[in-house]
Amino acid sequence: MAEFFNLDNPIWRFMGKVFDMMVLTVLWVVTSLPVFTIGASTTALYYAGMKLAKDQEGYVVKDFFHSFRENFRQATFMWCILAGLGIFLITDLTWYYQFKSGVGVMIFFMFVILTAFYIMILTYTFPLLARCQAGIKKILMLAFMIAVKNIGWTILMITTTTCLLAIGVFVCAPVLILSVGLCAYLHGKILYVVFKQYHFVLE
Repeated sequence: MAEFFNLDNPIWRFMGKVFDMMVLTVLWVVTSLPVFTIGASTTALYYAGMKLAKDQEGYVVKDFFHSFRENFRQATFMWCILAGLGIFLITDLTWYYQFKSGVGVMIFFMFVILTAFYIMILTYTFPLLARCQAGIKKILMLAFMIAVKNIGWTILMITTTTCLLAIGVFVCAPVLILSVGLCAYLHGKILYVVFKQYHFVLE
């Protein structure tokens, strides 16, 4: 019985991680509500999520807000750029989707490819901001390079995000309570493997 109440018991450690994922989800949602802060909140999410994945977590709330404050300016500017680009791509995809033949179809598929690259870059941008000090241009170039070089891991991360959201929305709504934190945790496991190749992004 004493072992059961031991905080190092695997069951309690697992429950502790689940609780931390729920806390991260709530923190991310609340700090993302102004919309323009999504970049900073996502950077903070990955900062705390990667620590959680490497069993380096201390206090997730403290880790989250430490990164949120430290990276707010750059992450917000980055988010504005990426959000604007995303709106541009969605608008063009919607417009050219109406064309059924000719040049319109070719342009549509061109934008499909550009959107795929955009999603790949987006996948790594905020984790990189959370783990290294570099200018916006360099971060975007690194995100593209890492995404392409590690295409298998990139696809797995995108698939994980899509599946968790789909399960939460269409199958089991309570999953949404920890979906964001769980996603950051799972991605943190993958990012640790990927980032080991690039020592300058690891702390």
